[in-house]
Formats: sequence, structure tokens, C-alpha cells
Amino acid sequence: MSLILQEEGRKKALDIIKNAKYMALATSDLKSKPWIAPLRFGCDKEYNFYFISTEGRLHVRHIYENPNVAIAIVDPEQDMSVQIDGIASKVDVGDLGEAGRIYYEWRFSDTFERARHYRPPKYFDTDSDQRFFKVQVVNAYIKFKDEISRDRIAINLF
Repeated sequence: MSLILQEEGRKKALDIIKNAKYMALATSDLKSKPWIAPLRFGCDKEYNFYFISTEGRLHVRHIYENPNVAIAIVDPEQDMSVQIDGIASKVDVGDLGEAGRIYYEWRFSDTFERARHYRPPKYFDTDSDQRFFKVQVVNAYIKFKDEISRDRIAINLF
């Protein structure tokens, strides 16, 4: 694979991630029973993906049982997608403040809108059954339009 195509793929992938509002998170239990959930997300500079979900949801139960997950982020206008496999985990209590900052800044560029939706770290620890989760990327790929490449291309997001 040419380095030019990989670098172009990396730039396109970062653009798709930056402009996306949702990701599809695929999980499975230890018996390989799959599930997929559309989720809002935030992303840090190391391309760790943060999302909020409720204890007891099927994808959350799967994560506790099998932390191996996949993410798809699609840009239908460009007919391209970013595909990721990674490791998911619940965010530790001591990291909830940073996870919240990343998530809310990513989701809401408008300060007033961010303040309206913001929930303090304690909310995700004891005040509700909602939790922050983090996906650390193991592998990332971009799938271009078929005219460019029929195969997905491995990329480095960093």
C-alpha cells in the first residue's frame, strides 16, 4: 500500500471523525452474540473515544463480559467510513472530570449549549445509572469509495 494513500486515508479519517455526531459501537458476549448501538461520542487528542451509556444496557453488559469492540463512523456524503477495533472500559472515578470535559467540548462547541447539557462527574458515579466509557483504539482503517480502493486501508490515527 502506498504511503501517499495511507496518509490521505489518515487525513480523511480524522476529518470524518471530527465532523461525526454519532458512531456505531459493535459488541458481543463471550458466545459471540453480537449487538450494535448508535452512540454520541467525544474524542481526545490520542483518539480515545468517550461515550455515555446506562448500566444494564446490552452493549454495556457485553463490554463488562468482553471488552473487545468495533466502531464504525460513516460519512454518507463522501461514501467513506472509518472502522476501528479497540478495547472498551468504564472510565475510572478519578478520570470522570477529564472524560466529561472531552465529551462535552467535543459534542457542544457552543458554550451555552454545553453548559445546558453538562453533568458533573458525581452524576456518572453515584447520582445516576449512567456511566462514561472509553474505547482505546487498537487498529483503525478507512474505507474509501470503490473507485479509489475496494479494500479498507490500515491507518495510524496518531
